[in-house]
Amino acid sequence: MQDDFNFCRPHLVNGEYILWQGKPEKGNVITSADIFLIPFSLLWCGFAFFWEIMAITNGAPFFFALFGLPFICIGLYLVVGRFFWTAYIRKRTAYVITNKKIIRLRGQKIDILDGKTLPSIQVVVYKNGNGTIQFGQEPFYYGRRYRRGFSNSEMGVFSLENIANVVQVQEIIGNMEG
Repeated sequence: MQDDFNFCRPHLVNGEYILWQGKPEKGNVITSADIFLIPFSLLWCGFAFFWEIMAITNGAPFFFALFGLPFICIGLYLVVGRFFWTAYIRKRTAYVITNKKIIRLRGQKIDILDGKTLPSIQVVVYKNGNGTIQFGQEPFYYGRRYRRGFSNSEMGVFSLENIANVVQVQEIIGNMEG
């Protein structure tokens, strides 16, 4: 387990030490965005399959059958694929909080937040005590939230997602030297 956190060693400076380290907990957490994404994805996928079946059974030109395939792929990703992708990314994610900064590894990418300039913090606590700490605000465009992906991390918003004992981690962040 300790090897999972060696990624942070080159980023530590003199006098810096680790206060907390962790990984996202297993299991998908349904977000507020899923209230809209789940019905939308089912409609999308249903229409894409309907299009494809109608194009094939009614003898439409080959192009029409081919045209529907990318929409089926997108629909399948929206319905089930995104949950597998989230689980895949979570297995390759680790968090380290030092007395001076917060370091996150997602896949091969390392993100660092300086403790001196931490943005505002939003904490979501789930019923089981796990939760997500989000730093800063999601971008707004034209009065609506802009989502190019399906999680805050994909949007570029720095967050510690689905971590155990989120309140304890929030207290550790609050006590950082900065």
